[in-house]
Amino acid sequence: DVNFSSKKLVQRHVNAFFLGCFLRNEIGITQKEKLHLNLEWFYLSLPNIDSIYERFINWIKSSPSELVKDVSIITRGTSLSAHSFSALCDRAFRILDQLANRWLNEYQYITNQLTGTDPEGPYAYKLNNDLYRLKSEYLLRELASRGFLPGYGFPTDVVNLSVYSLTDYLQEKNSTAATTNQTREDNVSLNRGMPSRNLSVAIREFAPGTEIVLDGRVHRSSGISLNWQKVHLEGAKDAQKFDVAWKCEKCGQTGYERDLNKQENLHCSNVACNHPINLKHQRKVIEPTGFVVDFYHKPTNNIANTHYVPVQQPWVIGQGDRIPLPNPELGYMVADPQGDVFHHSSGINGTGYAICLGCGKAESMTINNEFPKELEPGKPHRPPIPNKFHRQDAHMPECDSNAKIMESIHLGYNSSTDVFELVLRNPHIHEPITDSTIATTLAVALRRSLVNRLGISVGEVGYNTRPVLLNDKSPAQVLQLFDTISGGAGFASVASDYIQDLMRDLFSVLDCHEQCEQYCHGCLLENDSKHDIDKLNRQKALDWLSANIKGYLDLPQQYLNIFAQASDVTYVPQALKVKLQQLIRNNPKRITLLFAGDLEEWDLSTGQYKALFHSILKDGIEIQLFVPDEDLDSEIMDFLCVLHNIGVVILQGKAPNYAAYQAKY
Repeated sequence: DVNFSSKKLVQRHVNAFFLGCFLRNEIGITQKEKLHLNLEWFYLSLPNIDSIYERFINWIKSSPSELVKDVSIITRGTSLSAHSFSALCDRAFRILDQLANRWLNEYQYITNQLTGTDPEGPYAYKLNNDLYRLKSEYLLRELASRGFLPGYGFPTDVVNLSVYSLTDYLQEKNSTAATTNQTREDNVSLNRGMPSRNLSVAIREFAPGTEIVLDGRVHRSSGISLNWQKVHLEGAKDAQKFDVAWKCEKCGQTGYERDLNKQENLHCSNVACNHPINLKHQRKVIEPTGFVVDFYHKPTNNIANTHYVPVQQPWVIGQGDRIPLPNPELGYMVADPQGDVFHHSSGINGTGYAICLGCGKAESMTINNEFPKELEPGKPHRPPIPNKFHRQDAHMPECDSNAKIMESIHLGYNSSTDVFELVLRNPHIHEPITDSTIATTLAVALRRSLVNRLGISVGEVGYNTRPVLLNDKSPAQVLQLFDTISGGAGFASVASDYIQDLMRDLFSVLDCHEQCEQYCHGCLLENDSKHDIDKLNRQKALDWLSANIKGYLDLPQQYLNIFAQASDVTYVPQALKVKLQQLIRNNPKRITLLFAGDLEEWDLSTGQYKALFHSILKDGIEIQLFVPDEDLDSEIMDFLCVLHNIGVVILQGKAPNYAAYQAKY
């Protein structure tokens, strides 16, 4: 019954339905093609025969009318319920067309590079491996990882770590037995036969300088995959894209700009701050398309001295109206289905990377923000992957793009997803949480409460905290939850609907059954929260909750008095339209509304109410509207007359004695 807000997630279900119907009707009935379900079968065409994907796109563009009813069932009650069938078809076509162009460009690039390349050389070895894996990748896994099909917890925006090495090339060259890599079709940790991760995870696990253990061998990540065209060449079609991430030194607000030209005139987006963003608090960001190990470095099996790049906490920003908690004295919350999450890696010293835009080699800048020795400008360096000029096994090529080495570049990935923010304060002295330990602990516990209530895995929702400057200029720590899937699945933003229950659950989460001192796997310790163990203290957070929250989780008494005869009173944070849509799903006979409070604050927009109530009345549901027994001005009377004329029953009296209410007209 949860109305998940992500349009992308609903669209992926519609796309899956389209693909299933097409494969069943177009392929299954004719039986002319064998269902290999790999990318070569799907994207490549035969002489005088359109490819499968071209036929699929043409079928979608025709908007098959026989599917209209079925698609309406899929979208009913979702954020796409108001979208036309043709709009859903057009959206599916555009997404798939982008994926097809990306794959075909990659395929064309590899085949062009193979032309004129020594077929026995290491560069041809790398290209042939890339081509084999590109063509044989499982179709449904690829479409799910690229966001066309629903992933159900599987990673999206997947990138690979290329682990080809000169050692493998020489072994295969001297071996008479052909070897192929066969992997399970549903193994999402391998993509095209290579280790794969969601980009937000890969940025820290595959970051240049990190050592990765795979099949008993230790590989060192040495660079990033750039666009297929070499970006340092004049006239290249796809220039490498740089963005700017910033953090306000005054209030702690973060932001992400997709235009590097804005770097000079940035101001904080917090209206209570609006402080100019100094260049030293800005980060030039590159989004990698993959990662590579050093082809010429021999893998080892020494795991005693592996190196790791420090994990950077993501920057999370949710925007929207501040919704008061059931008791406004406790603070407020924000639910944003289109929030921003910026994942990044800043190298071993936190000063970014030096990156060669010719070959993709990357090394961490020094702690003094100087170039590393391996990538000093003016000095030749060895590229991490072979090129077509490498024709002899013993020859080590050099990169000729020394003038294109960029300094202080941060690896980053910004995604739009569902974000929930919560600001808690002491109801007695009205001071918000400023202790980062309490804030981080409560954020982890809130995440556990939410996933338990929704019945999903912990990995579906991330957590974070950030400092903020409130409207009264007082500092505070914001508790944040966000969907880890790119585009969002509606998990985090729905937390506002359960906020009373979630806050009650905090006590049971922090009251660990293992009775640990600060944290353990039974309460706070998870795969991601282990990076914040210095900020986890369940007892400290529990003491703050017990002193400030207990007794304030219910609605204030003034509201409870109004509904004294109601058996079940709950706080509803949603807009009236959203809540009524949820009620209608249960097919009630009557919906009763009470208009109360300051008459001067009433919203008398008759247009929105007429459209909303008329659709309910059309379904045979009676609407009763209770108004207070007071002198109503002419504007309110006209408003009530309009509602009465469309069939709303208007009653007037004194709450909470509903039996004493009398018909207004």
